[in-house]
Amino acid sequence: MSEKAYSKGSSCPPGQVKLRLYSMRFCPYSERVRLVLAHKDIDYDTININLYSKPEWYLEKNERGAVPTVEQPDGRLVYDSVVASEYLDDFFMQNRLTPDDPYDKACGKLLLEKFGKVQSAQYKAGFGSKGQDKGAIQEMWVALDYIESQLKGNFFGGDNIKMADLMMWPWFERLSPTMELTNEKFPMDRFPKLQAWVERMHEQPAVKKAALDPCIHVEYSRAHFAGNPDVDHGL
Repeated sequence: MSEKAYSKGSSCPPGQVKLRLYSMRFCPYSERVRLVLAHKDIDYDTININLYSKPEWYLEKNERGAVPTVEQPDGRLVYDSVVASEYLDDFFMQNRLTPDDPYDKACGKLLLEKFGKVQSAQYKAGFGSKGQDKGAIQEMWVALDYIESQLKGNFFGGDNIKMADLMMWPWFERLSPTMELTNEKFPMDRFPKLQAWVERMHEQPAVKKAALDPCIHVEYSRAHFAGNPDVDHGL
């Protein structure tokens, strides 16, 4: 199935026989679900959506018009990146990502709540200001101070990769492009544990399978800044 995005006026692809992910290649929230699917080695089809010109039929599947959305062959739909990721982890039991201990599970969710400050600051520093908001960069470093303090082992789940690692990764994948777009440098001395974690994450099969090249992120972002975003860039 083509990775080219479906736009307004298109028809919904027929003949669904396996799990579908409605996605957008440059969306970090969609990447969360792609990472989970890759980690659990789930067979699925990707239907990319042009978020700048959404097909009418997609709004019937997700009235928000947002991505990601997961659709089972029987028509059941689940959306929101965290909800869909947890659903997939529960539905497909192999390579579990959710901690068995209720306290550890709660701590992972609280960490993601705190990580929201990183997400918002990174957005302001990049897309929200076209790379001009230097104050947002400082906000991001302050927010990352807390995330650094919570990394106790090789991963946020300890010795093994867990859901929190995959839910945060898309923003770390975009950190290098954000630095290039803002002419800033990542302060490695300030975040030694996160720097080592990033290096370990780059070696994870799921990350290798789901990630985009940083240069592609930069080129897409610059086109977005110029008002000409190409959701199929790099295909």
